[in-house]
Amino acid sequence: MVLAIALIASAIMGVAFLVSPAEEAKPPPRRDPAELNRTLARIEGKKDITEFHLRLLHDLQEMRKGYQKPNYSLVLDLLERAAGEEILARHGRGIGPDDVKREREKYKRESKDPETLRRIIELLDRYEGMFELIYVRPIIVNQWLHRLHDTDPGIQREGRAKAEEVLKEALRDPDSLRRDWSPMAEVYQRLDSRTAGRPEEPPEIRRQQQERIRKSAKDHLSRVRPGDVRPDVVEEEGGFTIMRLIERDGEDVLFEQVTIRKSSYQSWLESELKNLKVEILDRKTEDELRANLKDHLYGRWIFGGP
Repeated sequence: MVLAIALIASAIMGVAFLVSPAEEAKPPPRRDPAELNRTLARIEGKKDITEFHLRLLHDLQEMRKGYQKPNYSLVLDLLERAAGEEILARHGRGIGPDDVKREREKYKRESKDPETLRRIIELLDRYEGMFELIYVRPIIVNQWLHRLHDTDPGIQREGRAKAEEVLKEALRDPDSLRRDWSPMAEVYQRLDSRTAGRPEEPPEIRRQQQERIRKSAKDHLSRVRPGDVRPDVVEEEGGFTIMRLIERDGEDVLFEQVTIRKSSYQSWLESELKNLKVEILDRKTEDELRANLKDHLYGRWIFGGP
């Protein structure tokens, strides 16, 4: 889940920059975007990352003590956010003003350090849209990209087709669920609420596992008779599942299932990035990115390579 990690990292500004009053540094001076308009990188000929953006991130870092991210890492954060927005837009999932407004309010509402967040907002709101660009939009991009990958029928067409094949065979021969589906990257499970968990596990952990099995059966097998296969595929986060109820004894159940894994998020993301044009227009920035992104997903996108 490279981008999940990367975009959470790009939301560094949402967590790591929150400092206690005792650590608060003197607010940095106001920056003039016109004087810091040198473009460092550009995506699709329209999404510019400038020296002004980089300077703002350094200003935020200087408000706290501790680890300071280097230039290339901050530029990468900005590239990831911009690329993610472009991918979403190409799939008809563009981020609108209302989406940003809702996420900003949620961010403020859920902050564990409202006073520090107030000071950061005060600093960034001097520049239109900068609090949203640095704090809010990366969160939306991260969440929406994963949702798009997980739920879009076109992206998950292959996994859905495999699941329908397995279901068709299971409806014809329910015992076929026990065959080895490993060539198709599936997972077979036999789940019994009466014996869930390992004997050495704490009772509370075992109870939780039992309840998860019971809930799954209640949600998906309540209308299925023992011995029968559910007549349609269950789609959940991460996979498509074919389920067969074996026994029902009051609230306890025994069932088996085969899960067809959904496509790899990283592989999908990399294929999407290959369709985006990225330009690094500053030599120093290019050298730093090249030196530090060898064998990295985003390094392959920016500089090419296998």
